[in-house]
Amino acid sequence: GKMGTALIPKVLSNMLTCVQNLAMGEVFMVGKRAGVDMRTMFDCIRASSGNSFVWETGGPMLMQGTYDPSFSIALQCKDNRLGYQIATKHRVPIEILGHAMQAYNRTMYAYGDDAPCYSSPRMLEEALGCGSQV
Repeated sequence: GKMGTALIPKVLSNMLTCVQNLAMGEVFMVGKRAGVDMRTMFDCIRASSGNSFVWETGGPMLMQGTYDPSFSIALQCKDNRLGYQIATKHRVPIEILGHAMQAYNRTMYAYGDDAPCYSSPRMLEEALGCGSQV
């Protein structure tokens, strides 16, 4: 294919991960505030249609409070910007990613460029005074 074609699926995958991570953080907070045991909730969703690679890998990180230190928030934000540029070039509106980009930028500004890429749920945890940790 054309030069750079392999980059597009990688960026699109990271965009999807970004959106799933934000939703996962909200799900954890709703469950926690509703009094659901975090491990039980994780296992139930893992065995249902809500399961995903992000749930299986990121969920345990949120419950441990590590937020995936292997990939920085700055790199995730860079991929989000690339995804936005690709979508703009091809005239595809990306409302959900637009919201996710704002959330990730806020996270990067709050915690710094080297913060783990799954740190956005941490902002919600801190705002609510309630962590996802088990």
